[in-house]
Amino acid sequence: MKKKKIIDESIDHEGYVIFSLSANTEDFRVAFLLNKQLKISLQRKDNLIVYAYHKSAPESYSFFDYNRLSQTWIYLIHNLDEPQPLIKHYFLIINGFIPENEEEEIITALDNIPEILSFNRLNLSLNNSSDKKAKKSAQVVNAILTDLEYHIIGINKKENAEKIQLKHNQSKSIRKLYS
Repeated sequence: MKKKKIIDESIDHEGYVIFSLSANTEDFRVAFLLNKQLKISLQRKDNLIVYAYHKSAPESYSFFDYNRLSQTWIYLIHNLDEPQPLIKHYFLIINGFIPENEEEEIITALDNIPEILSFNRLNLSLNNSSDKKAKKSAQVVNAILTDLEYHIIGINKKENAEKIQLKHNQSKSIRKLYS
């Protein structure tokens, strides 16, 4: 029987704009500066657990999110297990509708924050590059995006469970109004 070769291809995550940021400050400070420059309201949520590699332990990421008019979601993610204390690496992930001029505004805002040392837009395609580092980075980002979707479902489920549930049975006073 002829052996089949399985080629690992990236999962197609359309609708995502991803920036890699390097900063010399903590995650809450980066979130504050982004809120101020972009006029958004990133809020800290439960840490994101990412299973990037099958044989290693999962990595923990700090997680900030913002939802604008249920059309655009913005996430700031930072690897908490990262061993480099002086320069920290972040992902700014934008999901949903974003006009082209707004992407330029985001780039200008990132450029205006002095604590952000460098930033660049990431390409998720594994097939475009022969560089091993680029492929590894794309695999990590794809793992983050996959686990991010599950994480958001869990957060939404938790928030919905915490909301006050209305009773289904009507009280006598309400019945009198409708009788």
